[in-house]
Amino acid sequence: MVRVLLGAAVCVAVSLVGFWLRRRYLARAALYSDWQSFLVEVGEQIGYLLTPLPQIVKGYCEGRVGALSTALTTDRAPDCLRAEEWNDLKKVLDDLGDSDLEGQRSHLSLALSSAEEKARKARDEVASKGNLYAKLCVILGLALWLLML
Repeated sequence: MVRVLLGAAVCVAVSLVGFWLRRRYLARAALYSDWQSFLVEVGEQIGYLLTPLPQIVKGYCEGRVGALSTALTTDRAPDCLRAEEWNDLKKVLDDLGDSDLEGQRSHLSLALSSAEEKARKARDEVASKGNLYAKLCVILGLALWLLML
């Protein structure tokens, strides 16, 4: 009886690891989707209203919940991104602040195309790697449980 309960506990623990990995991939896809919508909003604010960038960032983060808004307000990299990816996102914001209106528009168009590519890649990783790790860990947990019986 103890072996059955211990095997069930191992199965659940290994399965939870798989679902945690899948959740990280989902958070990464959501962050890049938010980044894409943020860049669209920045383009509208800069292009039509000539709003300063710090004010745009502050306005975007107010009342929003998510990894991107938290990262922009605290200036800390989200858990789902590597440090160099976070530095790339910050570099886009720094480049926007250092150029004139036409330079900002060209930077925004380049950044938006890059964001679309990263968002697509992150969604593909959820479909391939995230689901794979979740299923693999569930199967591994069941296999370990059977071995313990």
